Amino acid sequence: MADEKRDAILNLLLMLIPYAGIAWTYMVLAGGKSNEFWLAFWLLIITRIIFEIIEFFVSVAAWRLYGRRSAINRFLRAFRDANMPNPKHDDDGLEYFTRISGDMSQPESVRDVAKCLYFHLITQEKNGIVLGARTHAAADAAVAEYRE
Repeated sequence: MADEKRDAILNLLLMLIPYAGIAWTYMVLAGGKSNEFWLAFWLLIITRIIFEIIEFFVSVAAWRLYGRRSAINRFLRAFRDANMPNPKHDDDGLEYFTRISGDMSQPESVRDVAKCLYFHLITQEKNGIVLGARTHAAADAAVAEYRE
């Protein structure tokens, strides 16, 4: 956890370097006063925040309109291509992948696909809480749909 916090702080500081460079350039071109630097710097930061908010809402809309169904279909295609067994009535995505990957009665190819899907979920969790939650929700929905 400490490494993740350190990485986030480092990323934030590295993100600010180009903004400081642009603000410094603006300050030099505008006459060399420090208040021009801070004006440009904060204007860039505020603009960045506004665009982050816009991108967030667009990604939410895209997920709801298209992305969720697309992710579920990709999971279902992987299940069918690997001839994975039907899930138990109470399996969610993570439980299903864990159970199948450890079931020695299943062919190795099926266990390998289950392991890959399990690690895909874990990797998406590490890429961000929203992405991880979306991927888990899609896996759970795909397992529920595959069960039927």
